[in-house]
Amino acid sequence: MRPTPYKGAGRHIFISYAHKDSDKVYPILSQMQADGYHFWFDEGIDPGTEWDENIAQHIDACSYFIAFLSQNYVVSNNCMDELSFARDLEKDRLLIYLDDVELPRGMQMRLNRLQAIFWNRYDDANPPFNKLYAAPGIETCREGYQAGQNAAEPT
Repeated sequence: MRPTPYKGAGRHIFISYAHKDSDKVYPILSQMQADGYHFWFDEGIDPGTEWDENIAQHIDACSYFIAFLSQNYVVSNNCMDELSFARDLEKDRLLIYLDDVELPRGMQMRLNRLQAIFWNRYDDANPPFNKLYAAPGIETCREGYQAGQNAAEPT
């Protein structure tokens, strides 16, 4: 199943990824969507709109930001701009490593204190999904979330 971007006005996650990594990212997003998480990614850009303005508006409006890091990501100026903008806006952020990649030194300095998930180091999908869903604040972007509810509890 191909994931679809969230179109509502509720709390949602902004997904930042390199298009060359779609084959790795889309299955994760499909499972997140099946598990009730709302997220927006660039497949939701309306035709005829300016890409950079649209991206900036969606990062500004998001409640959470996930960056899927890979070598493709770190060489993409667009991806790096998204991550920097989310940081400047002090968005809750989570880094998910798709590959073992060395971040540029400036990114290392800014991001090393963020907890990350090294998705590429798991053979089984359950442990990284458990870590993802336990990330502080991400549960607020799940369908039916109510304040005070444990992230692991079903709605």
